[in-house]
Amino acid sequence: MLLNILVSVFYGYLGLGAIFGLYFVIWGAARIDPDAHHLPILLRFLLWPASTALWPVLLVKVLTPLETVSGHDHQSH
Repeated sequence: MLLNILVSVFYGYLGLGAIFGLYFVIWGAARIDPDAHHLPILLRFLLWPASTALWPVLLVKVLTPLETVSGHDHQSH
């Protein structure tokens, strides 16, 4: 019983990750890194397996405004 639940959760995670991975490869990677927009789509598809596995982390990065993604702090100490 518990094993069936864990397997179902795992497949759900991978299913959501596969869908998000397609979005990330086509549009999301360019949102995080503007230089990725110029890469050929077939080359960007190499990102799909990793984006499928790491989709929660990448989702946060895609939803974060671009100003805070850069990590540059312009205040002097």
